[in-house]
Amino acid sequence: MRWLTLLLVLIGAVPTAAETLRLEVDGYARQVIVAAPPGPGPFPTILLFHGAGGTAAGMLADNHWAVAGPRAGYLVAALEALPVDPARPGHPRTNPNVWASTGSAPRAPRRNDDFVYVDRTLAVLGERWALAPGRLYAAGHSNGSTFAQTLLLRRPGLVQAVMVMAGWAAEERLAPPGASILILGGDLDPLAPLHGGTARTPWGPTERPAQRDTPERWAAALSCREQPAEATPAIVWRSWQGCRGGAVIRFGVLQQHGHGWPGGTTRLPQSILGPARQDIDATQLALRFFTDAAR
Repeated sequence: MRWLTLLLVLIGAVPTAAETLRLEVDGYARQVIVAAPPGPGPFPTILLFHGAGGTAAGMLADNHWAVAGPRAGYLVAALEALPVDPARPGHPRTNPNVWASTGSAPRAPRRNDDFVYVDRTLAVLGERWALAPGRLYAAGHSNGSTFAQTLLLRRPGLVQAVMVMAGWAAEERLAPPGASILILGGDLDPLAPLHGGTARTPWGPTERPAQRDTPERWAAALSCREQPAEATPAIVWRSWQGCRGGAVIRFGVLQQHGHGWPGGTTRLPQSILGPARQDIDATQLALRFFTDAAR
């Protein structure tokens, strides 16, 4: 019964104000769900990457991007990963959607390049809407968080800032990306433990690296200077400034929070995701971070 609930939650429904674009990449049918502001643009653009077993529709709707992004003037495009085995129907438990080349979910025995999918998505978006030059951003959750960070390395200079939740940088060597990075993690995350160790994922136990190491690795790659920590009852913040290219890194550890998207619709049981805070809106934190990065 628990997995039936999981399936229904992760499939999601396309938000009514969104538009679905269909394209073919590496011989696979792909889709992108877009929520755009009214008017001619040009629009700053955010690419969304869901977690393992998730969907574009769920990432866009459950975390309020479909409303909050366009309201703030952003075009929001939610991309969707392929199932581990694209020859079979996707299923959150037995054949989950995962991003290729991330090392943070069941490995995909398929021959596709999700970075080319990003390239094709941007080309299609540019044909349909006027996109603001130099104002492309990315946000990812869990497996999508790791993919978004890998995107910085595979497509250097493409995005100006990234916001990630509940993930880590999978690459062993981090080249300076020239992008500002906002990283959020829960201190009680059972799937991506803050201090690393064994995670009991829906696909079985696996060893995870420490989330807390990721911002330090990026700071070292960018030659940043750490600033004094800031603590509130809800979030403990670490920040690095003076980074190469003017980038900024911020790392927020949410207190008494697990793996879910803060402020989003968390319908899965606490036994899977850990506790959830609803008094913190991660989508609004990301939007403010992206706006500050453009100044």
